[in-house]
Amino acid sequence: MCRWPGLPPGDPDNGGLFLPEGFEAMVVVDSVPGAARHIAVNSNGDVYVRLRFISDEGGNAALRDMNGDGKMDSIKIWADYTDKGQYGTEMRIHNGYLWYSSVTHVYRQKLTPGKLIPESPMELMLTDTQPPRSHDTKPIAFDKKGNMYIPFGAPSDCCQVSEGAPFSPG
Repeated sequence: MCRWPGLPPGDPDNGGLFLPEGFEAMVVVDSVPGAARHIAVNSNGDVYVRLRFISDEGGNAALRDMNGDGKMDSIKIWADYTDKGQYGTEMRIHNGYLWYSSVTHVYRQKLTPGKLIPESPMELMLTDTQPPRSHDTKPIAFDKKGNMYIPFGAPSDCCQVSEGAPFSPG
């Protein structure tokens, strides 16, 4: 069996996945409103989801297992983004902060021990002032010195002569 100590057993059907011998999987939640784009898992098991679309409630979901069965019983939506576009990208935990982004902004909030949703205000850490372009979502990476790295878009998916056209060289 390939299971971390203290974790519940996998679903009998492994959540519909075909896995190598000795591995298990379970569906922890299937009711997050909207499409999930990126996730981050905190050391206490809380799961943070950056939703693809921002609703009136917000663009992030926070999930918690309340009874230790491995299933997420509590789902909270929050985060009032200033830009309401689609393709929300990134959800990352770094140095006690929850970092997340939209197409034009990078935000962070201080995680509060014991609290599912951060209580601190959303801090705007970066704004992209360039006109919209392809692949301008904002994944976030940090190096060992704490420097943050953010890409600022690409001209196309694969540098095709005619972007997205079948058989176009690129």
